[in-house]
Amino acid sequence: MADVNEMSTRETYSKATFGAPSLSASSRTNILMPDPGNAIKFSGSRWSRAHRILLALVILLLLISIALAATLAVFYLRLTKVADDSSNVCVTPACVQYAAMFSENMNRAADPCEDFYEYACGGWIRKNEISADELSHGVYDTIDRAVLLTLRDALEEPVIVEYSEATRKTRKLYEECIDIASVDERKAMPLRQLLRDLNATSWPITEAQWDPVRFDLTRLLAVAWLHGFDAIYDLSVGVDDRHSDRHILTLDSASLGLGENTKNQYLNRTEYGHYINAYRRYMNDIAKILNPGASDYSLDTRKLLDFETELAMVHADPYERQNSVKLNNVTNLRNLSATYTAVDWTRLISMIRPHAIEIGPNDSIVVVQPAYMRDVDDLLRYGIYEERLK
Repeated sequence: MADVNEMSTRETYSKATFGAPSLSASSRTNILMPDPGNAIKFSGSRWSRAHRILLALVILLLLISIALAATLAVFYLRLTKVADDSSNVCVTPACVQYAAMFSENMNRAADPCEDFYEYACGGWIRKNEISADELSHGVYDTIDRAVLLTLRDALEEPVIVEYSEATRKTRKLYEECIDIASVDERKAMPLRQLLRDLNATSWPITEAQWDPVRFDLTRLLAVAWLHGFDAIYDLSVGVDDRHSDRHILTLDSASLGLGENTKNQYLNRTEYGHYINAYRRYMNDIAKILNPGASDYSLDTRKLLDFETELAMVHADPYERQNSVKLNNVTNLRNLSATYTAVDWTRLISMIRPHAIEIGPNDSIVVVQPAYMRDVDDLLRYGIYEERLK
């Protein structure tokens, strides 16, 4: 009977284990208490594709969360800094005034995406018009005018403190300039005196009997320079481009009668003829003031304008003066006097130099435009430039 019961028990166990072989006692013990050296390991094949995708999404969301947190932290710090810096905003009257000026110069009604210039400058354009005595008008003209008004107020204020000699002379010069009654009373007398100082008493417009033999161009140029006028030539002292620790004489072309860079206005009469006509009328008016007894000044003023036109023809164009190396032509006083003989350069420089400075024949001089010097030398000695080219 005991054998039958044992057999029945084994069959029942076999069915419970689905026919798996029976385990020994030691094996059953190992299952319940696994060996630490043989820990359970899951092979890659045990992770399904869905599990791997889910793990990747979790890692990606973690990285996005970290980046978002960092961005929010930076944004918060910037807002905190702006709030802290608000106390550093300039609120002085000058800052407020200029901030308002910039705001008024804008046109906020304009769409900056369509016309940014109108948006930024539309208000300024409507408030500022080109006056009849200006060829152009800009911000610098407005600033220049404001500076002049400030200087006028400073020169007109009562004398409270002892000024320097330079300031006293400036105030005296300004007072004489605005003394219109005295100017009207003296009329052309100061101008005639200036012409006498320039040794131009035999100037054809002021004297009926003009003697070219008495005319001294070298002395005329020297006295003109001493009075602050540059005629035909511009002689100045500047820093030597090759040796910045010393100064050197520089000889260049002077501006024309119509101003700096006006060569084209003399030569292009189709476009600028009205400028030349106005300039010619101005010459006639001055000639009438200097010699009211003469009946006709047109011939003298025409010759004068023709001479200026010849000077304009030999003037260099602006683009020809862009290469500073080509403009730095160093020579000495001896070679200058020997090369360009229409003017006695040694005598002229001796007349205008300060007495404490000695300028010898071997001292250096920069001739900016040798071609201009050569052409003007021929023009002064031989006459009209165009006739010389025939």
